[in-house]
Amino acid sequence: MPNPVQLADDSGQPINILNPLPTLVTPGIGPTSLGKAADAPHAPGDVGVLVLGVRQDAFGAPLAQSDDDYAPVMTDEFGFLATGPDGRTLSASATSASTLFVADMLGYQSIAVQVTSPGTSCTITYETSNDAATWLALPAFDVAFNGGSGTTPASTSTTASMRRFGRAGRYFRCRVSTYGSGTVAVIGVMSQAPANHHVVGMVSNSGSGIGVIGLQNEGGGSGSGTFGNAMEARTTAPTAVTNGQWKRPIVTTQGVQITKPYQIPNLDWTYAAAAGGIVSGAQSQDLVAAGAAGIRNYLTGLSVAWTALGAASEIVVRSKTTTATVLWRGTLGTAAGSLAVAFPTPPAGIAAEVLEVTLPTTLVSGAVYFNAQGYQAP
Repeated sequence: MPNPVQLADDSGQPINILNPLPTLVTPGIGPTSLGKAADAPHAPGDVGVLVLGVRQDAFGAPLAQSDDDYAPVMTDEFGFLATGPDGRTLSASATSASTLFVADMLGYQSIAVQVTSPGTSCTITYETSNDAATWLALPAFDVAFNGGSGTTPASTSTTASMRRFGRAGRYFRCRVSTYGSGTVAVIGVMSQAPANHHVVGMVSNSGSGIGVIGLQNEGGGSGSGTFGNAMEARTTAPTAVTNGQWKRPIVTTQGVQITKPYQIPNLDWTYAAAAGGIVSGAQSQDLVAAGAAGIRNYLTGLSVAWTALGAASEIVVRSKTTTATVLWRGTLGTAAGSLAVAFPTPPAGIAAEVLEVTLPTTLVSGAVYFNAQGYQAP
């Protein structure tokens, strides 16, 4: 009879009914136990079980077949834990007014929904919610939107199209709100990237619609409420707006911007010499009335012409009340002459004061013709 095989533990002790196989797992939650208590601090030398994940290069068939099933964690080829696939796809179809799908947006920043089959006379509505009970409309731009006029974000679609929605609430719902006939089919792709658009909506100048800020196509048509880096080319005067409303800048058809220096035309002023000019006995003339509180008169240009004078004289443009504030001073000889002056940096008078021209030296004979232009501003 062959000798039986004698088993022993790692210390050489025979294993039998009096000396059973030692316990390989230490019960409890101590440092040498596999179990650990919740919130217990880690300490060097603690033992436990290595957690292994399943490498999943492509997210295809689920590793758990039903809700509440146990499932392994998934990693990429480097062992990084997959927290949610970027590009998770949801697809659905319907032949009645019903919900196509509800997506839990936790871990995702956006979802792109493409209508592959719109059906006939059907309306697809896009909504968001935090409790999956009360739903609110969620508008978005069509992905083909390039900033052209007349395009607004919408929370419904009736044609084959694609919209990208930013995460607004915990849940996103896509449903057939109005059904006509045919099959409505959609595909939704969830992303961890935000739904950025290169344009931003803005309330239009009438306050009743959405305007557009963004890049415009060269040669593209402009429309009401369109603003952007492009400007509107004009060969005719644009439609006027009222005070405080938005208005697009304009250029020539060659793209040269049309500008008005200094101030809007409504706040410009001009002064034309009186008939007969400035003569002896009336040697000061008001050029422009005083502005409102804090508003000054600026001088952008002047011209003077004079006949032969009996004596040379200074000529001064100044604030009428605070006469020491001189904007310009010149001298006129006895021989007839003329001069013109433009001011690249317009001098300004005292706020809320009249601007006048005066000849400090009494004219013996002759006349002076003075013309000026300027504007009012703070």
